[in-house]
Amino acid sequence: MSALVSSIEPKASYQSLTGFTPIELLQDATSSNAFHNAGERRDPPRCHRNTRVAILEKILLWIRKCTPLNQERVVLWIYGPAGAGKSAIAQTIADFCFYHKLLLAGFFFARSDPTRNHSRSLIPTLSYQIAEHFPDVRDCILRNIELDPLIFTRSLEAQLHSLILEPLRPLVQSGYFATENSRRVIVIDGLDECIRRDEQVRILDALSCALQNFNLPLLLLFCCRPEHDIQASFRSGYLHRITTSLPLDDDYQAYVDIERYLCDHFANLRRTHPFRDHIPLNWPSKEVIGQLVAKSSGQFIYAATVVKFVSCRRHRPTSQLDIVLGIRAANSALPFAELDALYMHILSSLDNPNPALQILAFQILSKSKQVEIIDHVGHMEKILCMNTGDADVALCDLGSILKLTNHGTDTGTQDRRLHIFHASIEDFLLDEARSGIFHIDAPSKHAEFAILYMQHFSRTSEVLQLGGLFYINSHIKESLPLPSLRAEILKFTESVLVPDIPKNRQYHALYINNDLLGFLETILQSKFEDAAALHESVRVQLNLCDEEASFLDTLFVGL
Repeated sequence: MSALVSSIEPKASYQSLTGFTPIELLQDATSSNAFHNAGERRDPPRCHRNTRVAILEKILLWIRKCTPLNQERVVLWIYGPAGAGKSAIAQTIADFCFYHKLLLAGFFFARSDPTRNHSRSLIPTLSYQIAEHFPDVRDCILRNIELDPLIFTRSLEAQLHSLILEPLRPLVQSGYFATENSRRVIVIDGLDECIRRDEQVRILDALSCALQNFNLPLLLLFCCRPEHDIQASFRSGYLHRITTSLPLDDDYQAYVDIERYLCDHFANLRRTHPFRDHIPLNWPSKEVIGQLVAKSSGQFIYAATVVKFVSCRRHRPTSQLDIVLGIRAANSALPFAELDALYMHILSSLDNPNPALQILAFQILSKSKQVEIIDHVGHMEKILCMNTGDADVALCDLGSILKLTNHGTDTGTQDRRLHIFHASIEDFLLDEARSGIFHIDAPSKHAEFAILYMQHFSRTSEVLQLGGLFYINSHIKESLPLPSLRAEILKFTESVLVPDIPKNRQYHALYINNDLLGFLETILQSKFEDAAALHESVRVQLNLCDEEASFLDTLFVGL
């Protein structure tokens, strides 16, 4: 009897305990929303006609070149800032490969969907799609689930081996993947939207290990943001050796593509919108298109957000575009709600956002003054009282909206500079209604930075050499009239500027005209209620003669 019992199929005994078949267990562990053709995703983004041509051609060339005889670079990592159009590229390639029977499986992560914002459903979802294509592989997958009904609770490596690697082995041995038209492409989009960063790394480690140890002739296409941990994985170990990296940068004519995208959609609105009779034939103007393209900073999400808002069928497109341009106030819906949600997510993911926000505020509020040196990370760290390298640490998880780059100098040293990808993040951070807890209060920050500059130059002798008063003036002009700022101005004048005049006597006239008088004029035009009295106090401290001080009258007559 015991021998008879032991010969019963695992499925029969398992069903008697749980009531679920292996296929039901697989379906339950699968995220159907992560399929490239999932109905739940509702018209996912795709590359607009005649856009992204160069990047799509590169991807298709990679697919064609990675044959069984050329398996060196079987992973392609497409990365770029948030909103650069990575998901649209992934969707377009997945559609193409599916149509041409090259797609083995796909998984599209989404942080807002609890079925596909973690690693638990990744392997089952890929396995389910593979099972759809190959009956023999499906039988092996289900048999392995019968043998280990708890397989979905095991490690990624164990799931990968049981649900993908072992079932595919007969196909590999049969030579199926030796043909160029075999299903061998796996598309994984939005790995950065897997909520836990340690899971992102584990996914890459597990897939890299599988490719290394099992020699599977498969192609893996990843499209995601260059987050800190993801970058580290792609740029180290075996994964680095088998990966081709493809950044979405200016080399691919993003601005031209965005202009075409906007023009085509606006033309479509003029033809098809319910209120098209109220849309002028020449709407919008070339100047407005240019303004929108410039504001996009080469990122498609800005253009797509504008199009979505303007296309609302219950409002006039002309009025909606005026809201986007700031010409008209919004009645209810906010034009950049989707973009704001993205920025909120990115900033909310920071362990400590304060240092990063301080750097962003300094960059944004100083950049408008058109001073090149504020791009320099070393300069920022000095003024903000940070240690060397603190900026790298503070910004390491913001790779989706900015980057730190090295620039060689004449001395051969490296000059680190900060580049923010999205011009629209300035509007977001400076608008409290949009950014909430991440809001940058510009007048308060200007006062803070003016004080920090004066304190910095009080500790050094660089105020003349670096044109320090120019930086100070640029912030005082926009500052909130805080008592601490007023006190710092008087202290700075007494301890730094007064001693500087005798030391620079040979440059006295130029110094007065270009620096000290500019400083005095800034104080006079500041927002202090007693600006005139403060100006007089500083003038007296500097001991400028009436003739020197009256130079202001000729410089700024009519102001």
